[in-house]
Amino acid sequence: MKKRGGQPRPKYNVRDIEGAATDLSEFPEGDPMRELMPDGQGLDYRLPPYPWDESTREFMTANLARLRVDPTHSNHTANETAIIRTIAKSEKEIEATNSWLGIYMSDLLADESAETAQQIFSDIISMKKWMEKKPHRHFLAYLAYCEFLKTFDLKPTRQRLAKFIKENPAKYPVGLSVPTTATEWWDMFLGAGLVRLEE
Repeated sequence: MKKRGGQPRPKYNVRDIEGAATDLSEFPEGDPMRELMPDGQGLDYRLPPYPWDESTREFMTANLARLRVDPTHSNHTANETAIIRTIAKSEKEIEATNSWLGIYMSDLLADESAETAQQIFSDIISMKKWMEKKPHRHFLAYLAYCEFLKTFDLKPTRQRLAKFIKENPAKYPVGLSVPTTATEWWDMFLGAGLVRLEE
């Protein structure tokens, strides 16, 4: 979010290949920390082949919730899984979530500055507004990806997933009429955390 005269808030899903290479160079070959370093390509929301275990289902549900209420990856409060899943109406354990949300809000109001509270409430309202709109193409692309995995039990390439989306326009109205090789498709898959899919 950009305040008048201020700098825009950074987006979370940004590419930083050079920065990732610099960070990686600090660890020698064979160092196990190298595998934990980000690759600079942005968020990675890919899933293993279907069927999924419970932790993979939780990861998928959290990804869908995030993309539903913060599809542009610019909302800092979207890191709070219970908040995004509550807004996206995808939270199962409502009693535990309500308890956590109560503690979170209590701590926020008691311990944080008015400016911090205002920013968090602003973030929450922004996510509520996204939820009241039609789903963004980043959400729809990720939903299509999940359905593709469940339907075909194999990892799609970007081109196969794009074709799957184009063949189901009523279900996945992403609004792209350009060829699937166009930059707009690549941008959409980046926004959906799927840029690492093979061509």
